[in-house]
Amino acid sequence: MVVFFCLTQMPFLRKNIRSLSTTVISALALASTSCAVHPPITEEEMHASRTYRPPVGMGILFVYRPSAVRAIAMPRPVIINGEHIVSITNGTFVAMPLKPGTYKIEAGAQAFIPDKEKRKAEPDITLKVEKGKTYFIRQFVEGSIIGNVGRSDVMMLQTGAGGPIPIMLGGDGPPPFKAAIVDGAQGREGCSKLKLVGSDPVP
Repeated sequence: MVVFFCLTQMPFLRKNIRSLSTTVISALALASTSCAVHPPITEEEMHASRTYRPPVGMGILFVYRPSAVRAIAMPRPVIINGEHIVSITNGTFVAMPLKPGTYKIEAGAQAFIPDKEKRKAEPDITLKVEKGKTYFIRQFVEGSIIGNVGRSDVMMLQTGAGGPIPIMLGGDGPPPFKAAIVDGAQGREGCSKLKLVGSDPVP
């Protein structure tokens, strides 16, 4: 693959090409692997992923992240009732059996902030789980990661395979990464194209 960088928008890069190149290459190498470490997939999770049905007396939550070059940078966590249950990368999904009840789920940009006190007080999603029901949450990037290609904290990576790929070099906050509940048809179609990974039990 032929790789070259568009530097015309960012004069400061010319002074630090060597260190920046090393950083970018390292970031791409990291992104090409599954940065998240997952537990083994349980029999319940495997069965649920094939049938989209929860275990008896429980509900089942699928959280999935479609493959998308624009969102390749790093894993994003799924936090349920304040506990980090799993982090998923592009092209993966999890199937989490849940007891009936109300769950506070953080799976968007706010979940990326490690400090609980700095995350917003209200959860991204409040999910009321009923036994026998199946739920789907999709992680996604809304709009463009970069907005204006002239920004000083963005580098454009060109590849021989297509158009420029934006890479964030910094910024004042997390990227526009969000999560939302989707209907069953959309969720099943999305998960059917992705790889199942394991997650920790929900407390």
